[in-house]
Order: sequence, then structure tokens, then C-alpha cells
Amino acid sequence: MLLYVGLKIRVKNENILCGSLLEEYKKCGYLFISEMFENGTLFLSDSPKGGINISADKSLVEPIYDDKILNVLREKKRIRTRLEIEIDDIENFINDRCRNIEC
Repeated sequence: MLLYVGLKIRVKNENILCGSLLEEYKKCGYLFISEMFENGTLFLSDSPKGGINISADKSLVEPIYDDKILNVLREKKRIRTRLEIEIDDIENFINDRCRNIEC
């Protein structure tokens, strides 16, 4: 099962939801994955970028795939490229700084 941040999902059991997220789920029929962790825990939200989150195990969700998967791939690659640039900048800063002082 392919899961990624920003993916729309359905929950297998509405009992894992509460409050405004349950209301939003009942209204729209889906939530978004806003964060993923290595242990299989997901944060679910009414927004792909987070906000109010609830945690759930990945076994409790069903993905909703749409025709925009190529757009998702392009966006993820753009984010990765931006992060690689930021990481390189940080490494260069540390290396330049450590040349002049003891780290």
C-alpha cells in the first residue's frame, strides 16, 4: 500500500476519530495524512499540511488514490531537491565555521 504525506484516506473505523476531525470526516468522507513515522504511526488531519492531528496506525486507513499521482511525484521531487540544497548549505556553513574555530 502506497502512503505519503498529503494523501487522502478513509478510516476503517470512525471510532478512532473524535471532535472536529470526526465532524470533518463525516462531512467530506476523507482526511489527509499530514505526517508519517517509521513505526507505522500516521498523523491524520483535515489539511494535508497538518493543523489538528490525530494519530492512527497505518493498518487503520485506506488510501484514496486519484489521477494526480504524477503531480504528487513531481512535488515530492521538488521538495527533496529543496531539502538537499538546504542540507548542503548547512553542511557548508558548519565546515566553514569549524575551519576557523574548534568544533
